[in-house]
Amino acid sequence: MRNSLILVLSSLVFSLNASTTFARGPTRTPKVESQKDLREKLADYVVEEIAATELLQSGSAVRTDQFTDPGDYSGAFRFDNRHRTYFLHVPIGYDGQAPMPLVVMLHGGGGTGFQVARDTGFNDLADAQGFHVVCPNAFPITPFDKVWADGRGTSLNEVRGVDDVGFVNAVVDYVSARLHVDDKRVYLAGVSNGSILAHRIACQQGNRFAAFSGVAGTFPDAIVGTCELDGLMPALFFHGTLDGFSPFDGGEVSSFRGGVVLSVSESMGLWSALNGCSSEFAFEDEPDLDPTDGTHVQRHDQIACPDSASVVTYVIEGGGHTWPDGPGDASDVFGIVTHDVNATRTIWDFFRQYSK
Repeated sequence: MRNSLILVLSSLVFSLNASTTFARGPTRTPKVESQKDLREKLADYVVEEIAATELLQSGSAVRTDQFTDPGDYSGAFRFDNRHRTYFLHVPIGYDGQAPMPLVVMLHGGGGTGFQVARDTGFNDLADAQGFHVVCPNAFPITPFDKVWADGRGTSLNEVRGVDDVGFVNAVVDYVSARLHVDDKRVYLAGVSNGSILAHRIACQQGNRFAAFSGVAGTFPDAIVGTCELDGLMPALFFHGTLDGFSPFDGGEVSSFRGGVVLSVSESMGLWSALNGCSSEFAFEDEPDLDPTDGTHVQRHDQIACPDSASVVTYVIEGGGHTWPDGPGDASDVFGIVTHDVNATRTIWDFFRQYSK
């Protein structure tokens, strides 16, 4: 597969550099393909390769759009004239009779749906608790640029008009039309670049989601003032104080073409104001479950929020750009992983309190 990808990419890159083809014999009008058309061909091919790779990585995943049995599925459909893909987990015990909640989980920049489902452990938790998990894939505008159009205004996807807010909503529509989903219990979560997109979706088209959560990614500064909420939006956040990619105190993101994000406190304040909470918060120290990991966790709760709209942040002192209690310890690149709170279980426990 890798050899075929290299071969096709090479031919398409050559075409981008010399996009006019000539035939021997009588003179005739040359066939010209625009660079835009060639880029779209390349992107569609890469999307297919990503979907195929996810099938191989996930072992038992099935490539289909008919979800009749529990298991893993890798699927695709056309949205906004682009080939878009997703990874879906249907939990053990699903029989198509009773509706189940749906969690939409957005991967970080450069990741995939299968990878984030695996690394967060949402599939196993879904089997134990009885909910579906769908993990959309960012559109690879180039083979190496799988980054969401998250509202910072700087990614290639955003510059070239990729509509990821609409796509994520379309994934919910697509899956819900083929599975028995409880449409009052649809939730949204994301990590890093996916967390920033989750903020954008919750702000601009979040009315179908009962709650949302973001890990290691705050509200994009460029879309402050654009929220259109019809009701309240419970929100749960996790962020390390030593995050070297999405700064705890806000400012320029240090990867995936930069862009400015709000600080953790500003993001929390924004959602508190939208939900009608007080500007004050109470905090509580979490148990130090792993004294060796170099972190300490505080839970911050906004005061006087309506019962249906809590705003909660777990501040991870010493934590990096990581998923709390996630796999491994990539401290040399992303910073320290805390083991004092499990983000996956905490997110689900938060979500399950809320319905539309």
